[in-house]
Amino acid sequence: ERDAVQQSNSSFARRVARRAGLSRLLLAFEVVPFRWLWSSILFSSMSMSVRMLAQGWLVLEITDSPFWVGVVAGLQGLGQVGFGAFGGTIADRFDKRKVLAIVNSGNGGIAILTGVLVITGYIELWHMLVIALAQGLLIAIQLPATNSLAYQIVGPQRLLNAMATRVVALNISRVIGSLIAGALISQYGIGSSYLFSGVSFVVGMGFLWFIRGSFQAPSKREPFWQATGQGLKYIWGAPNIRRLLLLSLFIETFGFSHIVLLPVMARDVLHVGAAGLGYLSAASGI
Repeated sequence: ERDAVQQSNSSFARRVARRAGLSRLLLAFEVVPFRWLWSSILFSSMSMSVRMLAQGWLVLEITDSPFWVGVVAGLQGLGQVGFGAFGGTIADRFDKRKVLAIVNSGNGGIAILTGVLVITGYIELWHMLVIALAQGLLIAIQLPATNSLAYQIVGPQRLLNAMATRVVALNISRVIGSLIAGALISQYGIGSSYLFSGVSFVVGMGFLWFIRGSFQAPSKREPFWQATGQGLKYIWGAPNIRRLLLLSLFIETFGFSHIVLLPVMARDVLHVGAAGLGYLSAASGI
């Protein structure tokens, strides 16, 4: 009987430890507004995954050139890097929830417009170049606004957990979005994947309106250009931050460049079509 009691106590202690571990794993989700932000990130990221695969496949069909696939993706990266400091300043000066809602609506509108151009047969390469640059500018605003809003919602104690679960959302969305993109492109054409991407952005925007709280910028602030200049000056004067940013730039430029050329690999090397492209991209998310 004593052994049975000890075994029961031990089993209870293990269950408590497991619950405590799970609670720590989902620490940021204890804050209800973060759950809505996480849901918004999930749908917005899924939309971006679908759009990125459709973009590479579309440019490849228009030009039959891996070079132009890289150029279009490079323009998006150029817009993101070149406008990054200004995007951070914008996120600092306005209500971050509203900033994200505007960015999501902009991304959704661009995706739907692209889908319409594809379906009607009016899409051209120069459209894709302009669209890629515009998307890069929007991403430059979206990323700092998302991270800053997460910090305001969960606070410093839960911040690392919030950032980790954000990465989980990105990878889950890459898996789901890649499979959806591959299926849509192979069954219904590239235009359908862009329309799906646009709708997903709108859904992601919808979750933002459930976030309760005030996320207004401070009432006293410097002029826009002065604030941006001070941020750049601070980064340049902080060696550790400067090194981290340079490392991040190097990794983003060269570490993920293979994802850009997945459409070329799927179509011209492995000959697996759009459905195979979806599986390749989903494997990366896994």
